[in-house]
Amino acid sequence: MPGVPTQTAVCAAIAASMWSGAATAAADEETANPATHLEAFNDTCRRGFPDLGVIANNAAAQGWQESKIRPISESANALPGARAFHKDGLMLFLTHPPGGQFRTVCQIAGAAKTRLTGADIAASVSRSLNAGEPVFEKTRKSDMAVWTVAPSITVQAGILSYQKTRTISISARQGS
Repeated sequence: MPGVPTQTAVCAAIAASMWSGAATAAADEETANPATHLEAFNDTCRRGFPDLGVIANNAAAQGWQESKIRPISESANALPGARAFHKDGLMLFLTHPPGGQFRTVCQIAGAAKTRLTGADIAASVSRSLNAGEPVFEKTRKSDMAVWTVAPSITVQAGILSYQKTRTISISARQGS
């Protein structure tokens, strides 16, 4: 829908607002490898999706700490009821976006000093998903690969850009 920010763009904005300078510096060093993101995705989003309650409970049991979401823009308010968790420089977002093309989204994201592209991230993620070749979607603010892994379930992985922050993102999405 025109004028409505995408869930991944909103999560990138939220992530940028939640990392303090020290946390971002740690995240830059620790999360530049997409394998870290993939491991977190497999341990959270892939266990129980699309039931976000199950994912939240599993994440808490694995040491993920729930974070208060402090939106830095009005677009971040577009996800009422969103939950965010953090662990080891990564963020876990659980959302039921209102309207739009997705009804449930589980996303792992982490800021990274990297020159990796969506294709680089896809190469890491593709083997784990065993879902065939992805479709690539590239815009000014994102470079993503998308796989259909089950009826109405897709996985999106790649790079998001918000202001000067580059974020590696992997998300499971259930269509509306």
